Amino acid sequence: MDVAQSFAATFVDELAAQGLEHACVSPGSRSAPLAMALARHPGIHVFMQVDERSGSFFALGLAKATGRPVALLCTSGTAAAEFHPAVVEGFHSRTPLLVLTADRPPELRGVGANQAIDQARIYGGAVRWSFDPGPPTETEPGLWRRLAARALAEATGPPAGPVHLNLPFREPLTPEPGRPPAPLPAPSPRIATGPRAAVGAKELAAALVAAERPLVVAGELRPGQRLAEPLGRLLQLSGAALFAEPSSQLRRAGLPGLVEAYEPLIRVPRWAAAHQPDLVLRLGATPTSRPLNEWLAQAAPRTFLIDPDAAWLDPDHAATDVLRCDEMALLEDVLPSLRK
Repeated sequence: MDVAQSFAATFVDELAAQGLEHACVSPGSRSAPLAMALARHPGIHVFMQVDERSGSFFALGLAKATGRPVALLCTSGTAAAEFHPAVVEGFHSRTPLLVLTADRPPELRGVGANQAIDQARIYGGAVRWSFDPGPPTETEPGLWRRLAARALAEATGPPAGPVHLNLPFREPLTPEPGRPPAPLPAPSPRIATGPRAAVGAKELAAALVAAERPLVVAGELRPGQRLAEPLGRLLQLSGAALFAEPSSQLRRAGLPGLVEAYEPLIRVPRWAAAHQPDLVLRLGATPTSRPLNEWLAQAAPRTFLIDPDAAWLDPDHAATDVLRCDEMALLEDVLPSLRK
């Protein structure tokens, strides 16, 4: 498998699925996998700009005019530095930009290779989020799609602003003639954003009604959260079980469906197999219990992650739905759909 090209095709396909419509490309050798994938995708309109500074300000203006994120791509080296003025302006004007800088792989950095500079955090504090995932490998199509989905969500906000992905590629950078790679199928998260994430609330309510073995998992909650009363009603109406960590402060609330000693239970293979949930609602921080996390990852149920701080607390990449909204507001919106 041509890893660089497969990554690019899959990554770009997910960008389009998440709503990206426009890209501005300043071409170069190291960025060839992404440039070719963008050009091939029927859902993305590509503007070619030879000069990086001109291209970056064109992308900035396009994002301002449309109100939608625009991708901006360049090759490795000083080309990335030419984007900096537009990135700074995009940050202060809250303009959604997805800045993609191709890079040399780690073994070609710091050894005098051509067009190799320190790009990982080249824009400093002028971006909403910055990430370098390292060179793609053959086993990560799901992570590639999640990276694309998160990058666009971070750029869209709130608040909106530039996001920087530094993407190293190893050669070969182009496919064999006549054999462009197809995007690899893999699950990607559905993301709902807003004060109440109305679309996500409807999805969660419908999923709870349809679920046979729903489970609520509560980690440490934010200070001042008063979720016991609405959560108790949700548990009663849905018939869901509750696995609450001590740090959640929910164990003394007398909530229906509470299971305190869940770790010994899920260590019993027969019990664990018979009680695997088909729906998980996660509240608060990532659970600290390794057996619990492993059990949930193995079951791979539909998982709603309530993420009010846009912190993406999902180290196992298990969330199928990310709802970036207030927990209390979400529960209040879901409860009417659960009443008989």
